[in-house]
Amino acid sequence: MKRLFFVIVAVAIVSMSAQAKYSGGSGTADDPYKIATASDLLELAAATDDYDANFVLIADIDLTGYVFATAVIARDTHGSEDFDGYAFTGLFDGNDHKIRNLTINTGDAENDFLGLFGCLGDGGKIQNLMLDDVKIACTSYSQVIGALAGGNNRGTICNCRSTSIIKGELNSSLIGGLVGLNDTGNIINCCSSGDVSGGISIGGLVGGNDGNISKCFSTCDLEGPDYYSNTFGGLVGANKGEISNSYAAGTIIIGKPSGYLGGLVGVNQGGINNCYSSSLLTWGGIDKSYLGGLVGSNYDGDIISCYFVVSINNGLGELLTVAQMKEQASFVGWDFAGEKTNGKEDIWDIVEGVGYPTLIWVDVTKCAVKAGSRENSDKISISGKLDTGANYYFINSSVIKITIKSDHILTDFEHSFDINSKTFKKGRYRYSATDNGMKRSFQYNTKTRKFTLSVSNTDLSGLDCPITLHARVGDYHSASEFGEEIANGKKPMPMSLMMGVEDSLRVDKIQVKQGKTLNSDQLTVKGAFAMKNTNVDIAGSDLNITLNGVPYTIKAGKLIATKNGFGCKNVVLGDGFSIGSADFNFKKCTFKITLKKTEIDDGLSGLIDFGMMFGDYEENVEVELP
Repeated sequence: MKRLFFVIVAVAIVSMSAQAKYSGGSGTADDPYKIATASDLLELAAATDDYDANFVLIADIDLTGYVFATAVIARDTHGSEDFDGYAFTGLFDGNDHKIRNLTINTGDAENDFLGLFGCLGDGGKIQNLMLDDVKIACTSYSQVIGALAGGNNRGTICNCRSTSIIKGELNSSLIGGLVGLNDTGNIINCCSSGDVSGGISIGGLVGGNDGNISKCFSTCDLEGPDYYSNTFGGLVGANKGEISNSYAAGTIIIGKPSGYLGGLVGVNQGGINNCYSSSLLTWGGIDKSYLGGLVGSNYDGDIISCYFVVSINNGLGELLTVAQMKEQASFVGWDFAGEKTNGKEDIWDIVEGVGYPTLIWVDVTKCAVKAGSRENSDKISISGKLDTGANYYFINSSVIKITIKSDHILTDFEHSFDINSKTFKKGRYRYSATDNGMKRSFQYNTKTRKFTLSVSNTDLSGLDCPITLHARVGDYHSASEFGEEIANGKKPMPMSLMMGVEDSLRVDKIQVKQGKTLNSDQLTVKGAFAMKNTNVDIAGSDLNITLNGVPYTIKAGKLIATKNGFGCKNVVLGDGFSIGSADFNFKKCTFKITLKKTEIDDGLSGLIDFGMMFGDYEENVEVELP
């Protein structure tokens, strides 16, 4: 009995020890290890056997008081040019939490692969993580340094951002605000801000890239030593991989002698697509052939659909005036919202005459519009996704501004939503309010990046397709244009919103029945209409219908006023042998016209012209006959 009791106790102790690891979890995809404290993080750093497991951050962590000489997790062990150590190949999900005040100071040691992670290995993934106030200082010969990771070797980093101060010296190299070296890895939906300095291959986001970078940006300020600087880029120092849908908007200062300074990339030997730079450049070198507003030097690389706005006349690219930069026509072949070019669409957006092209990182997936039965009783709801950096900006901004524009909208549809401790909690933003009878709400989830906007008891007069939604969160600004396939889905937009705004016509159903005898055909048309001038002289108006240019007329005096519009029943048409009826409803903006005992061309089918005219209203549309 004693032995049996001893075994049971031993099993219990082992079980309790296993459960006490980190702050819970078992390391599987369904039950990841939970990281809640600095002690948990240090436990992970030491547990190299767990580097292929799954982890989730369940609380913000403050590392104030800790000073590291190497990377915290997956550190380099031998200080050679290649990574020597255990790379992290598991999943680290930040769960939209922050790690604050990480400090790395190598002292006199020439340590490499510095950052929260020294190296992310093949199949490893870091996601949904925010780093605040990272400080890294290293010697002149340290290399491969980034706030999040020194190196990314075939791993994936997505939805992460960093704010850091990284100080390198004369020969320190491959330094980025987020990652030092992206070696055939993927970096998606990430951003960086702060200050980065060093000597060789310095980038606001990544020092050197031999992988893929997409939908990222950096506002980092870069600075090189006065006596030597080489290969600086606002986003990437040296690029041999692919960069797409990204931008840089920091300040770069390098001394002399110096080489290869680009607002986006220092040296490019890879591909750059749909990117731009508004970086400010201060150049201490002599030869301006190594200076570029977008790229310092391009060695057999491909640069497509990109621009920069800094004043550098080095003979590269096409020089445009400020006015031309604000016109879509200046960017032929680019994939602008609402257009389909080269099999793609909705990469760029531009507000004509107002701003330069911007990358679209907001995507509208659904829109429902309802016209109210009385004044100021319309309703709109829009849902979709806000991508790059949106979680960061929600945390660090005080207001959201949503603007809706279309060609004929009469009122300024712009709404602001306050961001504070009441509206934004645990990665979720919720705002709702009623102002002078108008109800409005905005919701956003930083984990899923999904948002929903709803405004009711408002005035949407003039709202038509295409519709453009502008989202501004702090200095994050993006726009999405969408059309009838999204607005109201299968239902048409309410034509009543256009009444008094413009003349418009929509045919919802058209039917031709061929009679068996002469002049016995029938035409029925149902649809919707809107008018600028609703003061129609009904009694003095003819109602003219045209079908492929053939006129059919209900003469003046035959139309009579009804409760909500006008119409007629069983009247002889102008040709003297046909009978017609009509019903026009100004309140619902609907119409139905029936022409009986008439002659329609035999075999009429396919795409035809349909026209309607009364008073000063005259509209034509193409319709498809069955």
